[in-house]
Formats: sequence, structure tokens, C-alpha cells
Amino acid sequence: MKHILMVGRSREIFARSRGLDVRFSLILVGGASRTAEDLSGYQRVIVLPPDASVEEWLQCGQLINTFDPIDAIGGFTETAEKIAVDMAERLALPFHGRDVIHTTHDKFAMRERLRSLGIDDTASRIVAADDEASIREFAAEHGCPVVIKPLSARGSLGVSVVKSLEELPAALAWFRAWAGGQPVLVEKFLAGEEWSVEAFSEGGVHRIMCITRKFKSPQTCIETGHCLPAIFEEGARQRIHALVKSTLDAVGLQCGPSHTEVMMCAEGPRVIETHTRLGGDRIAEMIALLGGADPYQLWVRQVAGESVLPEVPVLDGSAFASIQFTSPSCEGVLDRIEGLEQAISMPGVVRADAMVAPGQRIGAVHDSFSRGASVLARASTAEEAVLRAQEAVAAINFIVS
Repeated sequence: MKHILMVGRSREIFARSRGLDVRFSLILVGGASRTAEDLSGYQRVIVLPPDASVEEWLQCGQLINTFDPIDAIGGFTETAEKIAVDMAERLALPFHGRDVIHTTHDKFAMRERLRSLGIDDTASRIVAADDEASIREFAAEHGCPVVIKPLSARGSLGVSVVKSLEELPAALAWFRAWAGGQPVLVEKFLAGEEWSVEAFSEGGVHRIMCITRKFKSPQTCIETGHCLPAIFEEGARQRIHALVKSTLDAVGLQCGPSHTEVMMCAEGPRVIETHTRLGGDRIAEMIALLGGADPYQLWVRQVAGESVLPEVPVLDGSAFASIQFTSPSCEGVLDRIEGLEQAISMPGVVRADAMVAPGQRIGAVHDSFSRGASVLARASTAEEAVLRAQEAVAAINFIVS
């Protein structure tokens, strides 16, 4: 049975690995939210304080390895990837290369790489969060709208689309409120329809599982829903696939899942971001629901040393799934959520989940993690799957005091 050291917590990975021929040790950061978690299924657990140094992480990994040799490193979340690289190097075990993690975390580095290789020429610039003049200069050169976002963050934190320079002060105030510790990446706005591409790689060969349709807030770019698989005419599909595979080659991805956000513009597809992980918002769960094989399990098995590429599902459009989100429209303390039971009983609904808890203070949605509830539904057509999820999520209400 292979022994995987999980660097940072991944509930989905652990839950879906039951029954596989692997066992996990875990190193994670502690906190109040961790105290109620059931960690009994792990071989061993080491809890570190939030300010633990990288060296402390590495020495904990070495300690485990001394008494129970580790076969593989599992860095299954973006927040864990940088330490996972260090851990793999210290223990001489496989993981993504350091450059892969750098170019997928640093959004400007990714842009520079794609520009240098002639893959995507989208204009971008790094500026300080208080350098409004440089953003105005960029907008004068490239035109509005422009997008401002953190150089390295997740969940659409602090992102704004600035349609005119009159909107810039408010956009920068939003950025400083939620991502003020980071530099600003300002980019030329890509006009078109946004999609994401879910892929799985092995030995540098990339297999596209599906393209996902995205529903987003036009102002904050926070996702309000997804539907998969998206069906394209063959020429457009091939252009998107080729762009994504070239992007994954450019960042040096050799193995594991990837989630690449793409804008289909009038001049063709353009890359927004790429990530060395499965898509969030239950995208992997929807792929497993429709395609049979579970991408989470395939990922764990590959980390443990198995070849899994032939088993990676490719969705054929014979069935569809959609997830839709809802959030409270006011600020205050959540008293209760009503309508979850009604939502789960509606046609085609697979699950309905609360994303906030009674007693929690809630307000404006500022990233993917501050949304209120979700509904996942399936159907024989994309339109019906979306409609089922939207109708069910509309039954959910937030009672706020």
C-alpha cells in the first residue's frame, strides 16, 4: 500500500480515496475550523501554526519519512503547491517542477511565457495597488475595458472589470479591500464567451475531458454557475483544444489534472489563466457523474505511481450536468437557510448544499468562497440541466438578521 504525504488538507481527495490501495499522512495548518474535523482516517497528522516556516514543514516531512518511508507527495490544492515542491525536492520524490508552479501561480509570468512563445499576445502589466496613474496609462494605450486582479490569488478575489476610467477608483477600492497585500495585474479585457477546459496529463500527453460553460458576474467575474460538457462545432473545438495543449506545454505540465480558463473571442480563443488542479465548484464531481471514472481517484492513483491516462473520461455529450449558485442579497448574521429540502426533491437534482452556516456574518459576495448555496442537476440536454439547477436554486432563501 503506497504511503502518500498530503501537504495541506484536501477533503475531496481524502473522501474519494477510500477503497484505493493508498494511505495518507497529513501535515496541515491548524485553526479553529480544524478542531471539528474527523482526521482519524489518516495514518498520522501533524498540525502546524499559521506562521510555521518552510523549514519546519520540511523537517516534519523528514520526520515522518524516517519512521514510515513516504512513496509520494500529494499537493492537491493551490495553497499547498509551493511547499509541496520544496517537500518533494527535500525527500527526492516526484512532483511538478518549480517552474510549473511559478508560471501557473504568477499570472504575469504565465502571460510572459505565452507571449514569448507566440501562443497568446494578451496585453498585461504589473502595477502597485496605489498606482492608479499606471493603470490609466495602460487603459489609454490598450483601451477600456480592462481587468484588474491580484498577481497571484484564487477564487476571483478582488477582481473587477473596469469599463471606463470613471469606474477605476471603485475597482481599486474593491481590490484593496480584498487583495490589498498583492500587486495589481492589469490586463486588456477579452471580449467574448468564457469557458474552462478540464484536462488530465501523463508523460506530457494532455487528454481533454471536457469544455465547461461558465456563468459569471459581469462586474466581479465571480462564477455563478457551470454546465458541462459544452458542445462546439468541430473547428472551434479543435482551436480551443490546441490552445490549451500548447499552454500546458508552455508551462511545462507533465502530469495530473489542469483547469484552464479560456475566452472565445472574435479572433479566436485566448487564455485567461491555467491551474495545475481539478476545476473547483464540483466540476470534477460532474465529470465523474457523467463519465464514470472519478478524476479525483485517477489523480491519487497517478500520484501513487500508476498509469491512468487511458482511463481518463472524455465526455461525449450524451448527458449533461449543471451547478448553479445563489447568495443572500443583504448583509447581516445568517439565521437559517430555507428551501434546501425542496431544492433536492426537484427533477434531476443530484445535490443541494449550503455554503454558509447559521450564525455566520455574511455580506456582499467578494470571492468564490463567500457564495451562499449551490444546486447540482443533470439532464439529457445542456439547456434542461441549466434550467433544472436554476429553478431548484431559486427555491433557496436566506433568513438574515
